[in-house]
Amino acid sequence: MENRQFSTVHLNNLGVSDAYALFRETVEVAEPVQNTIGEMAKSIYTRLVADTTAMGNALKLAQKSTFTAEITNLDDDRDNQQNEIKRDITYFAKSPEAAKKAAADRLKIIFTPYWDITREPLNTETKSIDTLMAKYKADKTMQADAALIGIDTKIAALEAKNNAFAAARLQEPHQRAGQQGSRRNGQQFPPRCHQELQRLLRRHRTGRELRPQRSSV
Repeated sequence: MENRQFSTVHLNNLGVSDAYALFRETVEVAEPVQNTIGEMAKSIYTRLVADTTAMGNALKLAQKSTFTAEITNLDDDRDNQQNEIKRDITYFAKSPEAAKKAAADRLKIIFTPYWDITREPLNTETKSIDTLMAKYKADKTMQADAALIGIDTKIAALEAKNNAFAAARLQEPHQRAGQQGSRRNGQQFPPRCHQELQRLLRRHRTGRELRPQRSSV
């Protein structure tokens, strides 16, 4: 198991986008061990997942409201491409042809962590697609499965549209919503359950008993 080092962070000093990135990373660290950290920590994890998802949705809507039509359209293009890929995987997972069903099932496992990336803040979505594309290019089985159910060209199109969005984003002259945070912005989101979950994860990593503790946030 990979070991992670946790450190104290004053969340009210973070911008909203930075806070979101921190919450999301905590969720990713906790996800593999959620069933082994006790009911109290799992309950906090579940709440943090829901709060972080809502935060990501709000950030994306806020960001898109400040962008030019070109940026918005490019984001919509890659979102539509991702949704089309998801529909095809879901369709072939029910195929009566065993080979195609097996291929779709394997792809679904790989795509699952990226299933809802269209709801993420824009920069996070770009990075998530980049990560997915790197996995795809390094996995010959994944490539063969995609070709078998006919989504290899759609995956290539997703990469192209993501790159087009990233290139246009660099040229965007406007300030991005959510990049500059304040104490008030930080308090709109879930720092309390985030810090409580990190405390419990630290205890889990060191094998200490998980006991309730009053949060100082």
